Amino acid sequence: MYVDIVEKLFQKNSNVVTRCIAGITLLIPIKRPVDNKQNILTLNETAVFIWERLNGINTIAEIKNQLQEQYEVSSEQAEGDILNFVLLVEELDLIRLINYDQMKGQRP
Repeated sequence: MYVDIVEKLFQKNSNVVTRCIAGITLLIPIKRPVDNKQNILTLNETAVFIWERLNGINTIAEIKNQLQEQYEVSSEQAEGDILNFVLLVEELDLIRLINYDQMKGQRP
């Protein structure tokens, strides 16, 4: 499954905000009721690292390399962490896949 998304670009949807409160990073969907705590995600340090890089510029492969460098984890561990997180936030409609062909010439 990881191989399927390795060169893909994802971008955060506009229907979510990120808030850091007392050192805890939260993803809060703005189009769903926030009174239901299941709609708010609490991110650990690794998830924050990945979330910050889902910006439509970094491919999943690039994020994996950065994650390995930052945390000195194995390739398998980095792939698993990224895949689990991306699948979760994609299922919750917090990110969207960007068509790479439309982005040609726009990447720095």
